[in-house]
Amino acid sequence: MKKLVMIVPVLAACALLAACGGEGGVGANADPAALQSEKVAEEKWTEAFAAQENYCMRATVTSSHTENEATMSEVTTVDYCNDGDRAHVLICVKEGDKKVFEAESYADLTDEKAIWGRVKEGDAWSEWDYETYTSEQFAEFFGGFRIPAFARDRYAEFSYNESEKGYTMTEDGLAQSGEAVDGYLSTLLEQTPADVGGLKTEKFVLKFKGGRPSACLFEGISSEETKDLREEPHREQIPSVPLPLPRVHFTRHGRFPRILIEIRPIPRATEPLLPEAPSAPATKISCSQLFYNYGKARVTFPSDLPPATEE
Repeated sequence: MKKLVMIVPVLAACALLAACGGEGGVGANADPAALQSEKVAEEKWTEAFAAQENYCMRATVTSSHTENEATMSEVTTVDYCNDGDRAHVLICVKEGDKKVFEAESYADLTDEKAIWGRVKEGDAWSEWDYETYTSEQFAEFFGGFRIPAFARDRYAEFSYNESEKGYTMTEDGLAQSGEAVDGYLSTLLEQTPADVGGLKTEKFVLKFKGGRPSACLFEGISSEETKDLREEPHREQIPSVPLPLPRVHFTRHGRFPRILIEIRPIPRATEPLLPEAPSAPATKISCSQLFYNYGKARVTFPSDLPPATEE
């Protein structure tokens, strides 16, 4: 039996990514390092992390890795908008000024629980691929794009830093809550093509506008050698998902992000899930997130999406 999904034309680009809007001057093109955070009273700190179902986020990840004995730097940008019923993800990877990878997906967050995805192939986009998921699997896929709720009960572990223009987690805070920070950042990085091994966050800065998180900035080390520096990061926002977990799969430098394109079950042992890791994983990670358009995000499906179906 087939069930049609309401499909409407795409609005202007600023409605999808909300780059021309923003709250208090915060938008997709804002510089997170330049943003001046509001000061948040301790009694308002917890309230600032209330769950949000309508917002946009731009994450920028800069990493370096070695392939064939040559070191290259990459910048990955992830734009995500969620209006409560729908979501849109756009990923762009650059090496220098050259775009080497682009992919996007749309998600129906209602009862359909559907994802449509495609990648850029040369100058043209591929056809849309489509699959449905359970609520638990959706929580896994989109967990990396949530506001940093792990900081909600950690007011005492932050100090307002004028030079950073925001709240910096102290050395004692990182010593006490480093696993939570690592877990949050790792969950975000898993949704990008950034190739990372073990992760240790060395700096975490949090900024606020309108009484809500507006920016996160991270610096850290990512390598196999860092795995023993802390216990395996726990994912306090992400529920466990029983295997086999369908994954959105594409190949780019042998990496497999978990949001986009060719959705299929995890392969059996006869088909390796991942190629061999690069000889030297990324060793330095710089990551920022911008959160904006709270309550104003709008996502509309493009007219060429195939209809959702149900067996």
